[in-house]
Amino acid sequence: MSRRIGVLRPDRPLPVIAEAEARVIEQELERRLGDVTVDLRVDGESIGRWLPVANAAWPTDVDLVISTAALWGDDVPPLTAAFGRTVEPAAATVRRRMLRHLDLMPEPPFALDAPLLDALVDRRVRPTDLWLVAEAASSIDVDVPAVRALVEPEGAARIDRAFDDAVGDLAPPTDDTLARLVAERDAARSQAREQASEVARTRAELADRLDALEAENDVLRERLDRAALQRALDE
Repeated sequence: MSRRIGVLRPDRPLPVIAEAEARVIEQELERRLGDVTVDLRVDGESIGRWLPVANAAWPTDVDLVISTAALWGDDVPPLTAAFGRTVEPAAATVRRRMLRHLDLMPEPPFALDAPLLDALVDRRVRPTDLWLVAEAASSIDVDVPAVRALVEPEGAARIDRAFDDAVGDLAPPTDDTLARLVAERDAARSQAREQASEVARTRAELADRLDALEAENDVLRERLDRAALQRALDE
């Protein structure tokens, strides 16, 4: 059974930071609760997936509301410290090439300073793009804690504790959720075995075809040799 979690952010960050936090929140809640939907809310106008809190129907349409102090308290590092967990290596490789192509990833060494951050924000880069630039920078010279935290993964442990406390007494994944995950794993393994078998069959068929072509080639070569010999005898 899917749970619906409401999250209210206390201020209005840069859009790319808001999206990065949304990805962290969704991943961390799914790690703890299984199948969830997250209702992200912020004061004022929407920021990407963060919708106006004034339009929220809480608490009637959510199972839990996470308070601002739980994830943005004084003792909690910026959530972007855990953003690296959300990045797929293959996607990072593609985005890194794209950033260089667009001249948004300077040649090292370089500093991620205010002008570069402004340029990235103006180009509406994705959170993964900002994370990649921060990772490649020799220093981060901006007064934006959430940006500096992108390369400070040591804060992730405290973020874990904050999420553990935030979900409180909500039950861990149900037996149904665990059964679904096991079924998905088994299906993936079965598909991988079928694909491996198909690859093996294709290789065997190609090997047989190659052997047949080699045999045909030998027959043709023998015929050519006989024809050449017969012409020499006729002459």
